[in-house]
Amino acid sequence: MSHSTNMSPTNEVGKPLNNHGPVRCLYNSAIGVDVHAQLLVCCFQKHLPETNQLLSEQAQFGTSNSQIKQFVDWVSRHKPEIVLMESTGVYCLARTATYES
Repeated sequence: MSHSTNMSPTNEVGKPLNNHGPVRCLYNSAIGVDVHAQLLVCCFQKHLPETNQLLSEQAQFGTSNSQIKQFVDWVSRHKPEIVLMESTGVYCLARTATYES
């Protein structure tokens, strides 16, 4: 399974979210990863201070070795300040991939 991306500006930073007050950025850029058995669903967001907007890109990757390498390359290109991963199952980490910022 190959990855797909869609880069687009989203809402302004600091706007109210669900009437619960303003959203405050803790990091200027981040990638969130939802881990499934055979799929990684990813979202990159970056704060653009000059326009006070969030740039957002979504991508999906499979879990084969070649697709995990594509995921690592995608993360490396974006150079986020933080990468967050969500999972609900028990996973065994066979190998750790790193990237340079």
